[in-house]
Amino acid sequence: MVHRRPRALAILVVAALPMLPSLAAAQTLPAPTVPSLAGPPPTVPPAPPSPPLVRLYGFVRAEVATANSGVESYGRPNHSAPTSAANPVTTIDDSAPSMSFQVAQSRFGLSIGEATPVRAKIEMDFIDFSRASPTVAALPRLRIASIEWVASPSTSVFAGQMWDLVAPLMPHHYNFVGANFQAGNLGFMRHQLGVRHALGDVELKAALGLAGNNNNTALTDLEFEGLPTFAASATWRPATGVMVSLSGLGTQLRFGPGHEQAAGVGAVDFEYARGPVSVRVEGYIGQNTANLGMLTLGYGRADHNVADAGGWLSARVAFAEHHAVYLTAGAASVLQPSELTPGYTRATATGGNSAAARNFAVPGIEWNAAARVGYSISPVTGLTFALEPYLFATRHHLDAADAAVDPTRLAYGAEFNTVYAF
Repeated sequence: MVHRRPRALAILVVAALPMLPSLAAAQTLPAPTVPSLAGPPPTVPPAPPSPPLVRLYGFVRAEVATANSGVESYGRPNHSAPTSAANPVTTIDDSAPSMSFQVAQSRFGLSIGEATPVRAKIEMDFIDFSRASPTVAALPRLRIASIEWVASPSTSVFAGQMWDLVAPLMPHHYNFVGANFQAGNLGFMRHQLGVRHALGDVELKAALGLAGNNNNTALTDLEFEGLPTFAASATWRPATGVMVSLSGLGTQLRFGPGHEQAAGVGAVDFEYARGPVSVRVEGYIGQNTANLGMLTLGYGRADHNVADAGGWLSARVAFAEHHAVYLTAGAASVLQPSELTPGYTRATATGGNSAAARNFAVPGIEWNAAARVGYSISPVTGLTFALEPYLFATRHHLDAADAAVDPTRLAYGAEFNTVYAF
């Protein structure tokens, strides 16, 4: 018996060979496309450029200043940074109109490592109060030289020469160096070592600092006291554009062997800055504040503590995109004027406005009030033109030999500023 099944299978295989290419083609047909519910993959934006390690900043300020009578810049009878009406005894002619052109308030600085944990800043301007209207005689002045180490997002350590912790706000106007000092504003540069810590909406700062400054070659009581200033501040920002600050500074000053006096100040600041409106307010009360290098009126001595108080209000409103109007008004007063000494030496006062005629470390002012209004226009980014009329009312503390001289003086004038910030 012969088995035919294998032969039948062979015939079927041979018959199916021509169909294999079409079957293979059927197996390679593309799968049906199923729409993706997520859509196309997102486009990854390019990484932003890294900030420069060193950034140059500053401004050029060109000014034309006029006044109906004499004005002073921290006791010097000139327009470099007006802070009060002129002393009637030491000014050549405190009733004559005056005019000056100034660029010395221009400044520039380097900000180093802004986006890194270790940052530094160095800043200079060209103010020299002993030069009335310099051209090429202006010299650089070191304002800031500071270092900050950001140890964590909430904590940093800072050191160097920088603004005081006390009274952090500045008024709205373009007399950047005058800045309503000796008329309610206070605080200045100080060598400090401190720490900052943020707790939610509250920022806390504390620092040790040098009690004043010494521009002489030899050590004085400032260095021999050996006691630093102790400063602290608490700043609360409850909402965007709103700030409240409490700050204080204190130490003990040495006025020679066995003669020491307490010195200190407390201040409160408030700022509201939302949209086109900005309002700033500051007030302080202190004792021997001018001895601490602050730009105030209270200058104490070994046998007298001199207390003073003051404050200022400043507001600015921007409108029509490129325009703004602003106002600043403030005043400061010594609480017991009889404790003051004159801001000049009688024997040399008749020498006019020579540098020897004034003891510039002593303000010699019983009270001082200042007011400025202004209008500014910024036609292009960085460029501003500003017109600022101003008024000073100042009562000087005069020597008894000058009792016939009226110690109260008024001065008014205007400044036209061209400022380019970069």
